[in-house]
Amino acid sequence: WQLNTIGTEKASIKFYKDSGSSELIKTDDQLYEYERKFNTSDNYNLILNNKYSNNKEKIAYKVDVIKDAFPRIDLEVYQDNTLYSYIALGGNISDDYGLRTLSLNYQIINQGEESQPSNIKIPINKDQTAQRYYYRWDVDSIKIQDGAQLKYWLEVWDNDAVNGSKSSKTGTYAFKIPSKKDIKEEIENKTNRTEKDIDQRVEDAKKLKEQIEDAERKLKGKKDLNWQDQNLLKDIVKKKEELNKAIEELKKQNQELNNQREKFSDQDERITEKVEQLQKLM
Repeated sequence: WQLNTIGTEKASIKFYKDSGSSELIKTDDQLYEYERKFNTSDNYNLILNNKYSNNKEKIAYKVDVIKDAFPRIDLEVYQDNTLYSYIALGGNISDDYGLRTLSLNYQIINQGEESQPSNIKIPINKDQTAQRYYYRWDVDSIKIQDGAQLKYWLEVWDNDAVNGSKSSKTGTYAFKIPSKKDIKEEIENKTNRTEKDIDQRVEDAKKLKEQIEDAERKLKGKKDLNWQDQNLLKDIVKKKEELNKAIEELKKQNQELNNQREKFSDQDERITEKVEQLQKLM
């Protein structure tokens, strides 16, 4: 406080939560100062005196202290369940006053034993009270053994210098690295499923080819198309579009399988040849 007064010989301040009043320090002619740190809200009066009297009107004020709330965090997770090489983390963090640190904490569980927690600092902008974050965590870099499990969570800290920095955590997530046996079984199951899907699409493509040839024979030489002819062509176009979409999905599925085989096992030329056969037929 700085009080600039007239005709004042003494200035005091009385807080409701204190038993007595405190005298302000006179720093210059008719200038008084006082300093105090607040952790809770309080009401107070200013009391001015000279040799004739005190202030007649009550000079009352209130100090409102807004408590620093806990920081807030949410998290969306994408786990690479094909190559088991990375985890993508994203979400929002905020605090009413400011943020200090965002950390990724993890433990490795192997054969029932938990390692000591480790952490990775995720870069944030400390000048922003609310922001979105994204972090791609390369799990390969921490050398997890096959069959082990990764337990992880995020924690954000605010910049409360008065009461001490407070933190909030996300829930705990798990990421299991399959054993070599489990991966082999998974690749075999995916290979069988992909092969069946390709065989089915080859049959669909052959039927569509026959339908197109049949339509060509029926419509050959016709100058005008009737309602039934138009519907026949619409049906062919629709089936062609559906088949194209299914093939694109198959190509994506096959690429993921090839990537998995490249990392964990041998390539299967059979599947690649079938995809090429289907593409050629289309």
